[in-house]
Amino acid sequence: MKRSWRKSRAVALFGRPTSANVRSAIDEATGDEVLAADVVLRRAYACPSCGRRVVFRGGQVNVEHFAHAKHVADESCELYFSPGVPYTGRRYRAASAQQHETERLQLEQLAFGVGPLGPFLTLFLPPAGVEPWSGVLHFEHPSLVPLHRRAQTIRFSHLTAGCRVTFTLVEGRWSLTPHGVVSEEYLSRISVGTQSLESSQNLFDATRDLGKRILPGVPVTAGDTLWWVARQRISVPAVVSHLVTLAVECEVYGWFVHKISLASELPVGQERDALAQWLQRPVRPRRARVWVERPWAFAHSPIGIPVYRLDSEEWVIRSDQPVDITICPASGGEPVLAEEWIKEATWDLPRVGFWELRVNDKTYDLFEVVEAPTAEPHNLRVKVSGRNTESVLAAQAALDSARGRVCTIELYWQDEGIGRLIRPVGPARVAFDNTSARVDLSAGASVDLENLGRLARPLVEEVDLAASEAFAVLRTRAAWLHSVSSTGSQSERVVVPAKLQRDPIIRQLVGATWERRFAPHVRALQRLLGAWA
Repeated sequence: MKRSWRKSRAVALFGRPTSANVRSAIDEATGDEVLAADVVLRRAYACPSCGRRVVFRGGQVNVEHFAHAKHVADESCELYFSPGVPYTGRRYRAASAQQHETERLQLEQLAFGVGPLGPFLTLFLPPAGVEPWSGVLHFEHPSLVPLHRRAQTIRFSHLTAGCRVTFTLVEGRWSLTPHGVVSEEYLSRISVGTQSLESSQNLFDATRDLGKRILPGVPVTAGDTLWWVARQRISVPAVVSHLVTLAVECEVYGWFVHKISLASELPVGQERDALAQWLQRPVRPRRARVWVERPWAFAHSPIGIPVYRLDSEEWVIRSDQPVDITICPASGGEPVLAEEWIKEATWDLPRVGFWELRVNDKTYDLFEVVEAPTAEPHNLRVKVSGRNTESVLAAQAALDSARGRVCTIELYWQDEGIGRLIRPVGPARVAFDNTSARVDLSAGASVDLENLGRLARPLVEEVDLAASEAFAVLRTRAAWLHSVSSTGSQSERVVVPAKLQRDPIIRQLVGATWERRFAPHVRALQRLLGAWA
């Protein structure tokens, strides 16, 4: 029982160990080690210790980290931790952020927060390493208020996994003094001696319960919320007053705690330069959403990389805000496209290979361009009146154009589980075999194939809506989007005009849903559908 209490207490102080153990992973596409804070979504990652698959975790509650995937995790891995740790009632992000700072802060170990008892500072000390030393570190927080004085002796055993010291914001001064034999290497990673806050400007991250100090020269991002701690009230310059929201959170012991919110959209030019000068830190735009508007990927590799055809239409990359867009070989080399501060870029001469899309000098996504993609065998082959078709969608098109009172379709598969998905609806006669089925469809009958699609015989003969090239592009994009649709409650949908629902391919979009990562493609298709309404 005592051991369980200690384990829960450790989770309360430092967050879930799963959130802290795997801070980086190996990108299976490039072999590079990637920090969780710099993760590129839709990519496959492996544990740097055991090589098994890991998945990214993060959001409004969890601090960014990698966790071993279910059912494939190697429990003997030194970075593996069971997800069954009891929850202690504290917020994961607050606790995980504390250990996150303990690991990553080296020379700058100060953080700030506002708790129920008022503002406080936290000094983080990094782990001491494996070589023990016999000396101690003496921490002291002097104060004219006896209640808030703090003195603490820190030994090597306290620094095995790092240590943090929290004290109330009163004087804004503290000292850390070594006594005895203390590792020189460790002393080089911390600030020794008497330290204090600056009287005019101390900026801290206010997006978390415990925000690290932002030193002069370290960039801030549009949309950020900051703490500004100073000895006097501050005011916003008139030239940037429309870009900043300022409020005084509290005043304690002669310190004014201001809360600053930056606008999410910042202009380029003198106003942005004036804001950076006032904050004494560079100001970067918020994280952009960037996507390939044209062409559309015709497939995704087993590790989630989109694949495009070399003979596709012109390449257009779009962003929701002005950014620097660069395309360069994934293996390294000179960029083939480099555009600065734009919302749309065109790649005129695409080439075969693996490519890296970089936004504002950071890796945003990987993609592959192939010259002659080989068609993968389908799980289900369909013949309509003896004619082979490429897919269920193509079979539906052939079925709509078939003549006669009864139309015969033949289904062939290799996986025995597919046979259990076939369900006739209406006036249909079915003859099953182990790996095939023969279905006679009368007018109004259909065959439901669950997630593989649906084959229906129309009550009346259908006619082509249009033979134009634009409509052919619309059908091609609709077929691709249907191939990546998801089942269940997803976020993205399209509205199909009634007259377009006569087309067998576009009709499949009715009721389909997609994950958020396909949002740009779904919205682009919706614009095309609206043009035909």
